[in-house]
Amino acid sequence: MTPISRRRLLASAGIGAAGIGLGAGGYLVGQGTAEAGGEGTGSVPFYGEHQAGIDTPAQDRLHFASFDLLTDNRAELRELMREWSRAAADMTAGELIGDVNEMQLAPPDDTGETVGLLPSSLTVTFGFGPSLFERRGLGLAAKRPAALRQIPPL
Repeated sequence: MTPISRRRLLASAGIGAAGIGLGAGGYLVGQGTAEAGGEGTGSVPFYGEHQAGIDTPAQDRLHFASFDLLTDNRAELRELMREWSRAAADMTAGELIGDVNEMQLAPPDDTGETVGLLPSSLTVTFGFGPSLFERRGLGLAAKRPAALRQIPPL
């Protein structure tokens, strides 16, 4: 299996999606309060005092995405989370993601589905399952929340 680049993974991770959940459980970033407004005008800041999507009214749409981490390198995981956090902050503000791609035959970094659309109170939540904390090279075992357990088979 050919490794996937972080850029391609981010692009595949649901640019323009109404929300993203990674795995099950624990680590959450983001927050804010939704502005009152209809027809897609609401905006929930990614950074703030409270968790966006947790401390905000329930949305009428939800998307989940689940990924397997392919690296044991803590610096690569840190950079991936920085890129995803920047992308989430831009998406919740109604901005396009990524750089303009000047290569005519290459797919764009942002495919443009959301051009001209408002953020519609989009929130993004990142969650991690127990296996992330079990990866030896990452050194995160001591940071695993006690309540975080494997989800039983459905």
